[in-house]
Amino acid sequence: MRYSAGRPLFRQGDAADAIFYIGYGQVHRLVTTEKGDDRLVAILGPGAFCGEECLANKPYRTTSAVVVEDAEIARIERSLMPNLLREWPDLAGAFTAFLVAHSLETEAALIDQLVGSAEQRLARVLLKLANVGNGSRDFGITSNVKQEMLANLIGSTRPRVNYFLNKFRRLNLIEYGGHLPPGTIKVHTRLRRMGEID
Repeated sequence: MRYSAGRPLFRQGDAADAIFYIGYGQVHRLVTTEKGDDRLVAILGPGAFCGEECLANKPYRTTSAVVVEDAEIARIERSLMPNLLREWPDLAGAFTAFLVAHSLETEAALIDQLVGSAEQRLARVLLKLANVGNGSRDFGITSNVKQEMLANLIGSTRPRVNYFLNKFRRLNLIEYGGHLPPGTIKVHTRLRRMGEID
């Protein structure tokens, strides 16, 4: 199915009855606090699965998922997923790879919160959003990035994020503003040095 930006896949508290595969586009996972504030907990892009907790027989969604870029997403009913994983090895491989990567990212985020600084967490989030790996590219591009979103992701405040972004720009580790569209950040691979935990 095609989803337009702003459309929810599911809301916190909904029945956990399906899993979603993102063909293209971007989805944000959010958790709503007791005060009614939405906190961003994950950003998912092409090749990611969403709502996988339904396979653990959780009856209700613990987060919300909202499409933030026009997207094409496959909805797979919970009852069908076990058979599909048995009958489609490519799907099983992609799903397993996603779960392992997700587990490692969750562990890395926990380590960041325990021993990393807010500056290091921001560097790592920017590298991830820009899809800057260990390949040959010198930079990656993020889009639709807001400082409030970054602050949510790293457990900090918007002024601190602004301070670190300006510092990274002064050091020529990132670029934004000027000729780049609003909400776009060009992230250089050199930023990896800032994200390393001692």
